[in-house]
Amino acid sequence: MQRNDRQYPEGLEQGQLPMTVDEMISEAEQIYQNPTQELNADRAETLGINLTNEDDEITFVRSLVEAANRAGVDSPGLADIVIANIAEDAVDQIQPGFTDFKLSTLPATETIDPDYGSTGGGVYGVRERVTG
Repeated sequence: MQRNDRQYPEGLEQGQLPMTVDEMISEAEQIYQNPTQELNADRAETLGINLTNEDDEITFVRSLVEAANRAGVDSPGLADIVIANIAEDAVDQIQPGFTDFKLSTLPATETIDPDYGSTGGGVYGVRERVTG
């Protein structure tokens, strides 16, 4: 169930997370403004991601994910809930310059990087179908 409000992540501040929602959004803004310095560029390069050529919307979501991670969100399920509930406020506060931002929280079924998925986190992508 997606709540689309701050109530759920603010409730997590009461012991589970060391950052407030506003602190997470401020962290996300810093990351969004400086993605090559703030995001793991080596990891991105390993996955074939060029952080300087991504669409703003993708960089924005990466910023929200990293901010949630820095706030102590350490599972994909919890990240899904927290990010979905702070995204709208983050767009309003950061004002990234794009319109009609929609955040889908539909998970993929397989990890892009199998080593990363085994640590409890997840970077998911499209499943390749091999025929023949």
